Amino acid sequence: MSTRRAYRQPTVTGAVEPIDAPTVDGVRVPPKQLTEAPHRPRWIVLVAAAVWLLTAAMGAALVWVGLFTDFMERTSAVTGYTPTPDDLIVFRAFIIAIVAVVVGYASVGALLAGRVGAGRIAALLLAGGLLFGLVPFGYAIGGTLALRDPDSALFSAILLLGPVSFGPAFATVLPGLAIAFPDGHLPSPRWRWPVGIAVGVIAVGTFLNLIRPGPVGGPPGKSLNPLGVDALPAALTTVAYPAVIAGILAMTALGVVAVVVRYLHGNDIERQQQRWFLGAVAIAALPVALSTVPGISGPAAALVAVLGLMLVPIAVGLAVARYRLYEI
Repeated sequence: MSTRRAYRQPTVTGAVEPIDAPTVDGVRVPPKQLTEAPHRPRWIVLVAAAVWLLTAAMGAALVWVGLFTDFMERTSAVTGYTPTPDDLIVFRAFIIAIVAVVVGYASVGALLAGRVGAGRIAALLLAGGLLFGLVPFGYAIGGTLALRDPDSALFSAILLLGPVSFGPAFATVLPGLAIAFPDGHLPSPRWRWPVGIAVGVIAVGTFLNLIRPGPVGGPPGKSLNPLGVDALPAALTTVAYPAVIAGILAMTALGVVAVVVRYLHGNDIERQQQRWFLGAVAIAALPVALSTVPGISGPAAALVAVLGLMLVPIAVGLAVARYRLYEI
């Protein structure tokens, strides 16, 4: 005797939904579309691939500088500090971890790019990986080049990528993604003002860092900012970094609240999709935020923060693969 599966009427998307749909952890999960998946626009795929390749190239450069050169020893010599063997181990572990994070973000973002409903999350993942990679890339690659020729405006500009990318990177890689996940929108229109203010504070601080005169990254660097404005009031230069930190802390708090709000107000399927992401954000948020605060930040704190960030693209991947987020 042959058996047939009973199906409900087609949905507005053209998919046919079986009554005996599968469950995961006791929760009914919508089946994959039985019709052919929509074609992903070619230009989106090409842009995502280009961003991934750029991020991977930065990761390869970081591995080379961090593991196969004396960058740590040379930069420490500028401050008069001699790194211990343990310092070198932590620094190299940090380099490996941060490359894993940026490539992980970029890879998940590239896989989601062009998928229906996943466009904004894919963009945030790609942007987060690229920007977060630019911070150590600027300091490590630009720093290596600037040590060879401190008077080079080009090398100083590459070094400038580190402090200028710092705010946007830390605001995007975890808080921005947490606020928008999984639909790419704010939890509600009421979030526009607090998120807008936090983003604006980071933008102002980042712009001041871009045009701040003097050594790039502050003393004791020898490379001068090629974009520095000598007429900039000293009071503005002193508030640049604190403004960026304040904005990052505010965005992090908003990100945690957004994930909790979505989880509490979601249905059973949405909670299952959010569960792993909520756990990753809960683990990573505090170390990431504290790693930006002077006096707390350092190689060890940065390593803990980066290890926490490694869970985020994994959580997104689990939501996609296990609970069929974005109908994948």
